[in-house]
Amino acid sequence: MDIVIAGALPHTSIAREMQQFLEKSAPHMLERLRTHHAQHQTYDLDQLGYSPLDAYQLEAAGLPLAASSLSALHLPAKLQQHLVPEHGIYLLQLGHIALGQHSASLHTADELAITPAQSLALFENAQTVFAYSPYKLLAYHHDYFLVDLGPEFNAELPSPNLLATGYLNDWWPQDGATRPLRALLGELQMSWFNHPVNQEREAQGKRAINTAWIFGGIKGTAIRSSQWQSTQQATSSATYLLIEDLLYAHRQQDWGIWLQQLSTLDQRLPDIIAKASTAPGPNNSGADTESNASPYRLVLCGLDRQVTLSPQSWLKRTLQSKNQWKSWW
Repeated sequence: MDIVIAGALPHTSIAREMQQFLEKSAPHMLERLRTHHAQHQTYDLDQLGYSPLDAYQLEAAGLPLAASSLSALHLPAKLQQHLVPEHGIYLLQLGHIALGQHSASLHTADELAITPAQSLALFENAQTVFAYSPYKLLAYHHDYFLVDLGPEFNAELPSPNLLATGYLNDWWPQDGATRPLRALLGELQMSWFNHPVNQEREAQGKRAINTAWIFGGIKGTAIRSSQWQSTQQATSSATYLLIEDLLYAHRQQDWGIWLQQLSTLDQRLPDIIAKASTAPGPNNSGADTESNASPYRLVLCGLDRQVTLSPQSWLKRTLQSKNQWKSWW
C-alpha cells in the first residue's frame, strides 16, 4: 500500500536548509531517504492547474489528469443523482481568505472545522445569491455544494490546493469568461460578512467563512460507471493511506511548525510502514521488497514536486550513496 504524505517536501527555496535538521528531527524518514529507491517528478503548476497531491489522487481514481477532473474526484455519492450529464460538474467549497501585507491566502474547508449546521445555513443563504446570477445551485452536501455553470462555461478553474498555497493572487482567474463568476463569489462574500454563522464563529474564536471557491468542469458523460466506483474507493483511501499532518504548516510555509510536526510524525513512521506493508495494495513494479510482506511505497508530495520512495534489496541499499537523496531533495 502507498503511504502518501502531503506537504512532505519543503519548497525548493528552503529545502537545502532543512536537510541539516532531518537527522535530529526525523531519523526514521532520513533512513528511508538514504536507503530507498527514489523516483521524482516535477509539475508545471501554471500549465496544469493542479497539485502533485491532486495528481496522485486522480491517478489512483482512474480519472483524467486535469484540473477539471477534481470535481469528480471529490463528488459526494449522494450528489451524483443531481448531475446534469451534458453540463460540467462543478463543486463549491467554503473557505476563508486571510489578507497579508503583500498577498492573500486561502484556508480551505478542511482547515476550518465547519459544522453541518453552519454549512447548511450558508447553503440556504447562497441560494438567494445564486437566484440573481446566471448560475444554479443544485444540491447540498456538508462538504461541497453542487453547482451548474451552464453548458457554455468552459473556463479552466485551478485546484483549491493551489489557491491554498499562500499565493492566491497568482491563481485567481482574471479573464473575461470568469467575470460573472467572480462577481458571484464577491456577492457571496458580502452576504456572509455579518451572517449569524460567522458571528457564532467569531464568538468561538474561529476563522470566519468569508469566501467560496468553485472548481471542476469535467462532464458527467465523460466518466464511465466503473470509474465512479473506483473514484469512491480512492477517495475513501481504500487504495492508499493519506497523511496530512504536515499539509497545513506546509501551505503556510511555517517551517518551524513543519519541523515539529515532522518530528511527531517520524515517531509514528515505523508503525505506519508496518501497517501499510501488511495491507493489500497494488504491486510496485521494479521495487525490491525487504521481506515477504506486501510492498509499500512512501509518496512524498510538495508544492510542485512528488518523490516516490520504494524499498530496495540489501545489495542495492549497500551500493547506493547515503547522500544521493540530497540531489533531489
